Amino acid sequence: MKKPSFPPQSDQLYSVNHRLSILIGNSYETKRIDEWLTDDPLSLAKVRHKHKFELEPHLNRLLFERLRRIPNEKKQFLGLELNINFPGYSDPIPASVPYNRYPVKFYKWWIDNQDEITLSFKERLTLINEVNMLDSTVLLPKHQALMGG
Repeated sequence: MKKPSFPPQSDQLYSVNHRLSILIGNSYETKRIDEWLTDDPLSLAKVRHKHKFELEPHLNRLLFERLRRIPNEKKQFLGLELNINFPGYSDPIPASVPYNRYPVKFYKWWIDNQDEITLSFKERLTLINEVNMLDSTVLLPKHQALMGG
């Protein structure tokens, strides 16, 4: 496989005219950032999430707007960055908000909605540990076992 001409750079702030090579299928495609935003915002979001590079603020907003039109099941890779419908909020919010502010409430929601969001092993363990300290009675038996209970 040919190497990418413009591989993602973690320390880069990307603007509209920057070029970026993304692996699509089994070959790299190179486009300007504005073209990725128009043609394939999901691939751009996946690469941005994986490589942790920054987009200029107006491009971030544009990417966010484009991603809102894509079903959540295709965006699960975003993990805690994914906007979710959470009880008590009138609009979708990043999953990180209730995860950090209301771990017990988030845990109960997550148990019923595991198909909506993908948490890393570390995020799951952190959540279960936090819930264990706050109210261990809500933990499922398999999660209690992880905590030695």
